[in-house]
Formats: sequence, structure tokens, C-alpha cells
Amino acid sequence: KLTQGTADRKLTALISAAQNVKADTTAIDALIQEARKLYEVDYTADSWTAFETALVAARNNESTDALTVKGLYDALLAAKEGLVVGELDKSEIEELLARASTLAETDYSAEDWADLAAKITAANEALTNATLQSELNSAAVTLEKALKAINGGVLPDLPVVEEPTEEPTEEPTEKPT
Repeated sequence: KLTQGTADRKLTALISAAQNVKADTTAIDALIQEARKLYEVDYTADSWTAFETALVAARNNESTDALTVKGLYDALLAAKEGLVVGELDKSEIEELLARASTLAETDYSAEDWADLAAKITAANEALTNATLQSELNSAAVTLEKALKAINGGVLPDLPVVEEPTEEPTEEPTEKPT
């Protein structure tokens, strides 16, 4: 017959044995490497904070205890799966594309223009197809470098937007004399 005291001792021994099992850290190491490829700018602040907390805990872990490593792996995986993609801010790439629209192909060599045209095409594709802010940012940086390279190290001016002139909506009436 098993007494409570015997059961407690066996449970304590089992827990102690489990804590002394060295963890295989292959899975958590791979998850940490995968996590390092993600960018904060792509996700909402709250979801990134939870993810970053789990990532820091996993990276700073010195325990080789299997249960601890498993818990950290599970927490990091859950935080990664809980990341929420943030809204895209397209203003920077839109501004660069507007600046590019002010340039005339005839002002540049065929080679320079072909290089810029390829960057403009890539930026337009990113503007249309990007699902992450980092994708837009990368395309914007590439386009900005190309614009500066072709324009003497400075960005071209933004296009001038002419304000519509206000026309009177009614014909003025003459005052009777």
C-alpha cells in the first residue's frame, strides 16, 4: 500500500530527476534565430512588447533544465504566433515616387534612367503588394538612394501642385442706379 509520505518522496524524486535532464536546445535556438529576422516596425506595439519579452527571456536563459527550456520555447512560440501586423504607412514611398515623377528621362543617360526606372517599378510594386512596413521601408531606401545618385546627391523637388483658383460661383449683379 502506498502512503502519502511515500508518494510525496517519489514525486519529489521524479521532479528532481526531470530538472536534471539536460535539454535539447536545438528547437529553441532555431526559434530564436527565426525571431531575430522579424522587425518591430511590422507589428503593433502591444504584440511586439509581448514577443520581445519572451525573446529576451529565451535568449538570456542559462538553464539547461528541460522543463525550463520547454516553457521558454512555448512562451516564445506563443508570442510569435500572437504578433499582430500593424497598419502600413505608405507616405514616405509615395513622396519619393512623387519626387521621381518630376524627373525627365531625356535629362539622363539611358543607363542611369534604366536603373532609376527599375527602382521606380520596384517601389510601385512594393506600394501595391507590401504586407509589412519593413518591405515598404526597404523599397523606399532603395528608391531614395537611386534618386540621389541620379540627381547629384540630393532628392528632386516635390512636384508643384497648383491650387485651383476660385471663380465666383454667381455673376455679380449690378446695383440699380
